[in-house]
Amino acid sequence: MTANNPKATKLDPQWLANKTFDLYQSHGVPIEISEYLIEKEGLILDVDYLQKLIESHQTLSQSSSTAQFKSGLGSNSPKAIAMHTATHILHQVLRSIFGTQLHQMGSAILEDKARFDINLNSSDLTPETITNIEMQVQAIIDKHLTMTKIETTPDIAKGLDAIGLFGEKYGDKVTIYTLADGQTIYSREFCGGPHIENTNQIGKFQILKKKSIGNNLTRLDFVVSL
Repeated sequence: MTANNPKATKLDPQWLANKTFDLYQSHGVPIEISEYLIEKEGLILDVDYLQKLIESHQTLSQSSSTAQFKSGLGSNSPKAIAMHTATHILHQVLRSIFGTQLHQMGSAILEDKARFDINLNSSDLTPETITNIEMQVQAIIDKHLTMTKIETTPDIAKGLDAIGLFGEKYGDKVTIYTLADGQTIYSREFCGGPHIENTNQIGKFQILKKKSIGNNLTRLDFVVSL
């Protein structure tokens, strides 16, 4: 489904939103990768209009494909995979601080950094809060936790309190990745992978910046050093 706006001209914010959605729907190009490239070229994307396209598509879609938690990986390098695992840890830490109403709204894993979008007002992320987040993420990394993977049904996964992509529809089988120490669960999410085997492969975690990308939407850029 493509809801093109006839008034949108090439390279204007709504045209770029339509193009981004078409690439996502037809070719599986992660939205976050398109966002990164658009911003890199100094162009502006109509994020609100893009979100409406996505929501309309989700409402109309009757597909039973085995949707996974979209990792947004642009590379399968060791560093990119380490940053992907770090997004899971970051997600859990943010939910522990701000509450379980917080959800990941997107991510992009690039060669030099990762991006993580959340439904949170950027003003809530004070410098002190960001430092606290970094410390909590690093503390989990330093536990040298082993990543485990299971395939199960969506209902069983939800019963295990696995976190899924907000608003996503899943098929008959899903993959769950878990970071745990005994009975203590540090992260458990629906995900298509890939992930590192142990958090000792992540190294140091650092948030580079925060950015408001819409109403109650914030983007965090971060890096890890292997």
